[in-house]
Amino acid sequence: MLQILGKQVTLAQGLGSTEIPFVSFGITMFDTGVLGKIHRGVKVYFADLETGAKVGPGQHGKIMVQSNWSMLEYLNRPEETAEFFDKDGFGFIGDVGHYDKEGNIYYDYRQRDLLKVDNYWFGPGEIESALESSQEVEEAIVWGKYDHTTGNDLVNVALVFTSTQVWPEQRVRDYVAERLPMTRRITGRIHVAEELPHSRQGKKLRKELKDQLCKMEN
Repeated sequence: MLQILGKQVTLAQGLGSTEIPFVSFGITMFDTGVLGKIHRGVKVYFADLETGAKVGPGQHGKIMVQSNWSMLEYLNRPEETAEFFDKDGFGFIGDVGHYDKEGNIYYDYRQRDLLKVDNYWFGPGEIESALESSQEVEEAIVWGKYDHTTGNDLVNVALVFTSTQVWPEQRVRDYVAERLPMTRRITGRIHVAEELPHSRQGKKLRKELKDQLCKMEN
C-alpha cells in the first residue's frame, strides 16, 4: 500500500485473541508493530521471559492480559487452562512485546518463534529487520533449530532478494554481524527463495517454511 498510495496511508492495528478479544487498538502512520492503547476494562502487564516478574517500559516480556470479556476456561482441558492463566487471573495469549511510557503497546513476536543463544532470548524479527533494512533484500524469515552439542539454537534464514543479484552467504552473515550483538548471528543455513509463505493476514509463516525446508532436505 505504501508503494501504491504513498506514506499518507494510515494503519489500524489491534491486539486480541480467541481467548481474550479486544485488548488494544491504535491508528498510526504505517508504523507496524504499534498496537495502540488498551481498551477500557482491560489490564495488561509484561512478564519477564525467564522469571515471570513484571518488567518496565521498553523491556520485552510476555503480554499478560485480564479483561471483563476473557474466556472462563478451556472446556474439559484443565491443564491447558492452568497453563494459560497466572495466579492473578491474567492470561498469556502467546505474544511477546513491550510498552512505552505513554502506555502504547508494541508487538514484537510470538513466543513460539523465540530463539535462545548463550542464555539470551530474542525474536527472529531482530535479524529479519536488520536484513530487510537493505534495499537489496525484499524479505527475510528467520527460525531456530536446537543444537544438542552446544545447547544453543542454530539461527537459519530464508531470503528473497529484490533483484537477480544474490548475495554470497558470507555477505549475509557479515551484514547481520555488523548490525546486531554477538548473540544475534546467522549460525545455521541460508536459503534463497523466490517468495516466502504468509497467512491470509500477511503474517510470516515461519513454522510452515521450516517444515517445508526440512522435508526437502530429508
